[in-house]
Amino acid sequence: MSAEILGGNLLREVKEEGFDELLESLRTLETSVSPTGLKPVDHLIQIFHNPHNVHNIPSVQLQQQETPQVPIPPVLELTGATACSGKTQLLYQIITHALLPAHHGTIPLDGKSSAVILLDLSSKLSLLRLRDIMVAHIAACAITAVSPTPPSQEIKALIHASLLHLHIFRPQSSTSLLATLASLPAYFFSKPFTHFSAPRHISAIILADLSAFYWQDRLNAADPSASIATHVIDDDHQRALISTLRALQATFSRCPVIATTASLSTQSALPSSGNHRALRPHMPAVWTSFVTVQIVLERVAIAKFAPGISAQEAGAERTMRQDVVMRGERRGWVNWWGEGRWREETREGVRAWEKAWGGGFGVWIRDGVRVGSEG
Repeated sequence: MSAEILGGNLLREVKEEGFDELLESLRTLETSVSPTGLKPVDHLIQIFHNPHNVHNIPSVQLQQQETPQVPIPPVLELTGATACSGKTQLLYQIITHALLPAHHGTIPLDGKSSAVILLDLSSKLSLLRLRDIMVAHIAACAITAVSPTPPSQEIKALIHASLLHLHIFRPQSSTSLLATLASLPAYFFSKPFTHFSAPRHISAIILADLSAFYWQDRLNAADPSASIATHVIDDDHQRALISTLRALQATFSRCPVIATTASLSTQSALPSSGNHRALRPHMPAVWTSFVTVQIVLERVAIAKFAPGISAQEAGAERTMRQDVVMRGERRGWVNWWGEGRWREETREGVRAWEKAWGGGFGVWIRDGVRVGSEG
């Protein structure tokens, strides 16, 4: 075979890729490696969302296709097992990682310099609290890097520039939510741009308090008198919501969807799964099957005084109890409800994750938020 023929054959095997496609692949890689910026949460998502477990195409079939099928983007649900569980605070920390840059001067901030779509369905999120968490995060990163904390005005300017890329929407009903989601491509891509995030990719679509419209939707459902246990709700609406979110994930570089929900149930054990903890989901089954992984958050309980304890002994425990309260500790654990649908390798991965994190990861809420270890 001549060099000319060999060169021609090799050239035909080269797949052309535009610069925009290269940027898209890099953005997708960044999103898939660190969807939230929180180590224990991202590790857990990888366990449930391993691309090798999603679709395994034989090599012969790959030769017949231009590109292999991409894995489905992850969907993370945060729910609370107790009041003040910390799920909203965890959400603020995820947004902090998404908006801030990777570095500020010599200080590594572990940020993504991305944009976030936030749907505040109960209109309860606080930008002031988000700002405080961002300030605390920058200060903590400076301490870790053994660098001077930037001046307050410099931090203020950095946070202001970052918050320009947080796009907040507050629909007032499920119908309004669907309409808002459907309008997002036009909002982000129509020219001239009415926002500052054109150069950035979308890091996440966040639905804060997705269960806010639960009772309103039940009243509008075909059978509003059904019992709570049956979770009767308009499945057509839920399917429309899921379809719209999937389309948006495809539009916005396969970004993750992150939702917070409330819980109506008390936790229970699953004997068949080795007494792993499970919490009945608030949302209907059609939504639950859409979720990649559900993390349950709860406040760490303070043990009651032992019966017959003396006043002196109670006083000795006072400092310890106050310390526990001041630490603001929460715990996040995997919800094993519906684990019958998991693959065996997923169960093994979750068991290994639980062993590594002591059954679940810690969330410490003070001026800022620490995740994984008290640090």
